[in-house]
Amino acid sequence: MASVAKRKDLLDRTGDLIARYRGLPVLAGVALVILNYLLAAAWPSAGAAQVSNIFLRIIRFVIVTNLFLHLGVIVGLVGVLLGDAL
Repeated sequence: MASVAKRKDLLDRTGDLIARYRGLPVLAGVALVILNYLLAAAWPSAGAAQVSNIFLRIIRFVIVTNLFLHLGVIVGLVGVLLGDAL
């Protein structure tokens, strides 16, 4: 029961934060898209690179799948929808 109350409190605080700063999710989405561009520009041969380090494998996965690009678009669109609703 306490877990449900904490979750509701977290959702209320998150909703209040988004209502106060309506453009924050959109700016976060733009930042993720720019980060994806910078990573792809910094390591253009990520699709062909063979790496053994786990950190470099994660970076390669992020670049090849354009993970930050997709997350940025989703966060930005949800931010626009929440900004209108709140």
